[in-house]
Parts: sequence; C-alpha cells; structure tokens
Amino acid sequence: MRTTKALVGLIYLLIGNATACGTRTDDTEADVYPGRAERTRVQMAGLARAVAAYVDSTGDVPRSLEIVRSQRGVDTLREGQAKDAWGIAIEYSRVDSGFTLRSAGPDAKIGTLDDLTRVERVSLRRRN
Repeated sequence: MRTTKALVGLIYLLIGNATACGTRTDDTEADVYPGRAERTRVQMAGLARAVAAYVDSTGDVPRSLEIVRSQRGVDTLREGQAKDAWGIAIEYSRVDSGFTLRSAGPDAKIGTLDDLTRVERVSLRRRN
C-alpha cells in the first residue's frame, strides 16, 4: 500500500512538472514563436518601404495596400506579401500622419496581446 501511494505521488509530481515546463501562461504567442514573429516584422518592414515609396511618388498616404500594388507594380508589392508568417492578411490603416500595419499574430485575432504592430509617420509634401 505504501509503495502504491508513493508511486501515485511520484506520478502527480511528474505531471505537475511537465505542465510547469510547458509554455507559461504569461507568454504571448509571438514570444513562443519568435521565428514567425521576426519573419512577420521583416514582412511588415517591406510593406512599410513600399507604402513610403508610394507616398514619395504621390504625396499622399494610400487608402489601401491594393492601391500601392496597382500604383507601384507587381514587383514592388508581390501577391501574398501582405500576409504574416501565419498566412493571415496584415491589416493596413491610415492614421493622421501616416499609417499602421498590424498582424493578428498566431491566434489570428486582431486586438489581442500577440498582435504585432508597426506605426509609420510620414511627412507629406505638397504637390503643385
């Protein structure tokens, strides 16, 4: 009987340690998947460069990434380039003095802790 209780106690101890060694609950998914998060940041940097080139050539912040694609050509903003490392579309939005790029991250939900966000400020030049 004593051996059985010791064995059961050991099993509980091992199971508890196994879950404790897993992902901590305070880690975001981006922390758990740093390779994908970094690839997404690189992807967003490329998108930011394409949008900045559009702003330089037109003097205006585009309403969408599709406008950048049609204006700048397929070589500058390739099909699928506006997706993160999890295959989800990167959200683009205009703000007062620039634009924001946002990846939903591994959970595919915008507005959660694992979102990756890049805010770009641009200076607009007046076209004559």
